[in-house]
Amino acid sequence: MTFHLSNSAKRKAIVVSHIKDRNLLNDIIAAGTDGLSEDEIQLQAGSRRQGIPTLCETRWLARGDALSAFLAIITQVYDALDEIRSTSTSAQSSNDAQSYMHSMESFEFIYIAVITQYMLAFIRPLSVSLQSAI
Repeated sequence: MTFHLSNSAKRKAIVVSHIKDRNLLNDIIAAGTDGLSEDEIQLQAGSRRQGIPTLCETRWLARGDALSAFLAIITQVYDALDEIRSTSTSAQSSNDAQSYMHSMESFEFIYIAVITQYMLAFIRPLSVSLQSAI
């Protein structure tokens, strides 16, 4: 999905415009990090991104951060895909956006993404300590 949305300047501009337009980002940043859990702080950091994060094939810390950032902006990504689907002049791009939207609407997609995020957040301290010990 990240490749599809970032591979075209037009699609990337649509995604960035949807991410910039949200008021949630300003509310989270204005609230600060006092009293937030580690997961909420990671979501806050992920919501500051200007685009959709990519998954690193080798660094598990980066995967957790990317997944947290994606989940923080999932509704904006869905809205951007909907706009791409409806305004695209390419049938392939429109079909791809429709397919991604259909996947994102499924319970399994959300469930697996959230469970994976929690698992990666759970092993994050271990990964940090192992990487700093080397």
